[in-house]
Amino acid sequence: MKRLAIATILFLASFAQAEEKMDLLCMTEFPSTSFVVRDIEDTTVLEVFHHNGTKYMPIFDGVATPNDVAILSEKAQILSSLGEYMRFEWPRDKCKKQEDLVSQCAGSTEVQEIEGHKVKAWHFDSELVMEKTSVGKFNSYKLTLNLDVDGKSLSIPMKYNERECTDQMTMRASLPAAKSKH
Repeated sequence: MKRLAIATILFLASFAQAEEKMDLLCMTEFPSTSFVVRDIEDTTVLEVFHHNGTKYMPIFDGVATPNDVAILSEKAQILSSLGEYMRFEWPRDKCKKQEDLVSQCAGSTEVQEIEGHKVKAWHFDSELVMEKTSVGKFNSYKLTLNLDVDGKSLSIPMKYNERECTDQMTMRASLPAAKSKH
């Protein structure tokens, strides 16, 4: 009985450790916007790359009406001004990974000065989206980074084909240092 209890504890401990690792890479076949999430010691690092520049970055997910055009234009201007690369860090205990590459980080990161804006991330998540149509079933991942930029709540949503996301990655180079924090 004692051996069974010890084996169960060791199994659950190894399962919990494996579940906690936050490795996620999502990149379109022809790179547009990529998300990289990695654990570095006790920190979860999220990086967003806009490979073709900010004119092609995602700024909205959902239904838009003609009335929304001015609001979307303002969001585009603000998000574009942040540049082609962003990096945010959460304490590891603020992030959680589930199965199927579904994960989240909650709580505000430290405020950074990016291109003259005060920016902090307040939430990141990845969702598994399952769709069923007349021609078949399709899975995709939707990643969303929620930001506070100078007091305005903005988001960068991106949808990826299921094949465009993986947790099997090896970083051969160190990650660039974050921009100055305030």
